[in-house]
Amino acid sequence: MSLARPDPLRGCASTPFFLLAIWIGTLNVGPHAVAAGEGSPASKSRTWRYQVHYLGMGVGELTVTVSDTVVVNGKRARAVRITMNTGRLASTVFAVQNSYIAVYFPENRHLHAVTKRIHQRNLTGEWEIHYAERQAKLIRPAQSSTPQEWAVSSPCLDVVSLLDLLVNIRHPDTSFTVAIDQEAVPMEAQVRVFRDHERSYALAVFRPAGPSRRTWKTDLLTSRFSRAGARLEVYFDARRPDLPRTIRYSLGTSMATAEWVERD
Repeated sequence: MSLARPDPLRGCASTPFFLLAIWIGTLNVGPHAVAAGEGSPASKSRTWRYQVHYLGMGVGELTVTVSDTVVVNGKRARAVRITMNTGRLASTVFAVQNSYIAVYFPENRHLHAVTKRIHQRNLTGEWEIHYAERQAKLIRPAQSSTPQEWAVSSPCLDVVSLLDLLVNIRHPDTSFTVAIDQEAVPMEAQVRVFRDHERSYALAVFRPAGPSRRTWKTDLLTSRFSRAGARLEVYFDARRPDLPRTIRYSLGTSMATAEWVERD
């Protein structure tokens, strides 16, 4: 699978489900990003808002907020929250109001916890995933079922924390591979980051790293990045290298794009 420079933004898609893939590019961190009793986020944060496009139509909004001074068990961490709401027209096809929060340690690129609040047409509920050294545990607070546990690579990230990592890499030209846990589906992301005075981008291509251990239904964002060949692309503003102006998800010929519209 090639990690050459991405082509200019292109657009085509095949199924309505990709309406939901678009909010990939949104980072949003809230005060509940850290597990209770284990840390407290700082008041300072960065927020980006995006308009999501699919097949040339606006289908929803993304909001991304990142707090970079969270403290967990005495260690510096980052809290990243992604939210997505479909617009009125897109909601008639597949309504979505989902929120994803990941807390991770940037120094060793390892997850601490993921919280998800899912309200989409075919699935609702809350997920809490806690990561230890080489083990993950999923708890569904509204359910009395036994928690799900599985082995993970150490260190590892998920797609939400990976997005934040891509945004913050400042090396002008680098490539590496990072282990990804997509809710009991082991993946690897092949990463390429390129930055110069004319064009800057980051690209991650996903591939399986082992058999899936997930036996339950999950949300669309998690599901889409559990597939071989999924791509996450971030294009930065030439004059503001810290601004992820365009974020794109694609798989084969299907694509969803989020364009920056405001920054707080």
